[in-house]
Amino acid sequence: MMQALWQAHRQFILRVAIGLAVFLILMNLAVGYRTDGKADARRMENDLLGVSEQLRDLDGRHQQEQRNADALMERGEEVLAKLSLLRNAEVAAPKAGDPPSIDFPGSKGRIWRAFTDRADRIHLSYPAKLQEISFDESADLTTEEWGDRYALLEVLRRLLDAGVTYELSRFHTIDPGDVITEAIPDDSELALVRYPVSIQVEAEYDNLLAFIGAFQEDRRYLSMEIVEIARIQGDAGRVEASLRAVGIDLGPPRDDGPRRPGGGFRRGVRR
Repeated sequence: MMQALWQAHRQFILRVAIGLAVFLILMNLAVGYRTDGKADARRMENDLLGVSEQLRDLDGRHQQEQRNADALMERGEEVLAKLSLLRNAEVAAPKAGDPPSIDFPGSKGRIWRAFTDRADRIHLSYPAKLQEISFDESADLTTEEWGDRYALLEVLRRLLDAGVTYELSRFHTIDPGDVITEAIPDDSELALVRYPVSIQVEAEYDNLLAFIGAFQEDRRYLSMEIVEIARIQGDAGRVEASLRAVGIDLGPPRDDGPRRPGGGFRRGVRR
């Protein structure tokens, strides 16, 4: 019976069998693809979850670093507000009116007269001629160079004022120096700017210490560098000291070297 059916319908049965085999193969492949697809989907989902967690961690660290940077910037501004020479200066270039070439000599003269009036009352000796303090007031100075001279004049004003307040005995020499810029690591937009004025003074030792310490206060800060100090022969309590007072600030880097403003006093004194 089966033999007769096979002989009669062999071609049909073969086509059906072949079709069934192909169907079963495709079904197995489809099941495999679905299984692999599910596994891939799960792996991708886990990867996405991992990336999402990493992004949240990065975002949290970024926010914390930003808060730290903001706090550091705020702290830096507080420190700069206390130490900056220019932010706390009583002497500045005019924004209107006379040009610096006219205004600067007048400002320097007013500061000197205010000093000498007070110095005479306490018998503080000083050089006779203001003109011997050389700021190099050339007519061809740039705006930046005039700004440097006003900054040095502010340093001088603070020194003279404190000299009277702490009763120094004598200003031997006063010499405005070269303005110096120092690069700040990893900062191409700002540099440390130093405005030095060298002085040689005579004073009682305790008065000299008080004079130096006066510039460590907020908003009148000067870096006081002791170059040399020695006792005066025949007077155990009196000393002569060479000091360098430096006002500091931040400003843009400068490509050119400083232009010399100094010249200094001779050792001659008024008294």
